Amino acid sequence: MLLIFYLLILFKIVKFVNMKNQLDTVDKKIFQKFGKILKQIRLRKQLTQEELSDLARIHRTYVAGIEGGHRNPSLKNIVRLANALGVKTEELFNKL
Repeated sequence: MLLIFYLLILFKIVKFVNMKNQLDTVDKKIFQKFGKILKQIRLRKQLTQEELSDLARIHRTYVAGIEGGHRNPSLKNIVRLANALGVKTEELFNKL
């Protein structure tokens, strides 16, 4: 009986870890898509990462991390980036 209990617990743990890994994969894809959109708009506006970061009052390496899909920007920073680019916030989400 104890063995069955341990197996059930192990099964739940494995199921939870697999579910978390699937969510992490979805998150990474969203971050990558958002970063790609941000970079396209930045290049269209003919701005460097440094110029954008100065306008948005965000560190350049943070902008690079967002564009690379490695960072999850806060809502505050998304609004700052949109304002710095002179676009509506919605434009950063159009193709997600």
